[in-house]
Amino acid sequence: MSAASSDISTGRLIQDGAHSGEFNMAADVYAAQEAAYSEQVILRLYTWDQPTLSLGFHQKFDEVLRGSYAARGIPIVRRPTGGRAVLHDQELTYCLAIPTSHRLIMEGKDRLQEDIGRAFVEAGQLIGLQPQLVRRGVEDRGAQMRLASGSPLCFDGISRWEVRLNGRKWIGSAQRIFPHAYLQHGSILLGRSTSIIEISNRYQERMPGDDDPCEADLRQSIPGAFGDLLGVHWAEMGFNERDILNIRAQMKDEDPSCSLKAAS
Repeated sequence: MSAASSDISTGRLIQDGAHSGEFNMAADVYAAQEAAYSEQVILRLYTWDQPTLSLGFHQKFDEVLRGSYAARGIPIVRRPTGGRAVLHDQELTYCLAIPTSHRLIMEGKDRLQEDIGRAFVEAGQLIGLQPQLVRRGVEDRGAQMRLASGSPLCFDGISRWEVRLNGRKWIGSAQRIFPHAYLQHGSILLGRSTSIIEISNRYQERMPGDDDPCEADLRQSIPGAFGDLLGVHWAEMGFNERDILNIRAQMKDEDPSCSLKAAS
């Protein structure tokens, strides 16, 4: 539902390019910092400079499998958010940072997850796709979790509010609530990955259909759908020199995701 014109505020849109996994994770933490400091919604869209595996914040990973990825030259990074492992390849990645004072945060986590899912459905429909938002019930959730319990991969699992395309999971996301900001980031599948290492028999490919979504189209439709949801008018502004310095400082920290400090 669109916000009333009197409720419209300015959000920051970052149409970013390809970076290393370490940079991307530090940049997402920085976006949460900036959202908390400025009380401004931030939406960042970006890609990866090479196939990279990200692990959930508390996820344990089998050393044999870790070695398999390392042997193929695939970097491994840890996300500041939870969830299972994601191999980032053939995707558009989003980062959404919302100050905790925002009205949507106050409506509760489940409602927020539903609203974000509906925004992605709208974004897909705007470019001619037919995604669906599926709510997983308790019984269905339990059954599918048992089926996928042996896999550490995000796209082998299910979400409470799951966006599907052509009958399969299209978007994998993870989130974390910091003291003054909510951070969600996730993978929007664009095509089949040639770098997939099969960890389970079910994880055969990453694209849920034959019609690959266009990255350029999604970069246009997603801000529009989220602007309506969040009640923001986007001001597009990439990372400046100060931002880059702060992000690189995050990268040097031993664990930049453990604390949320206002950027200087």
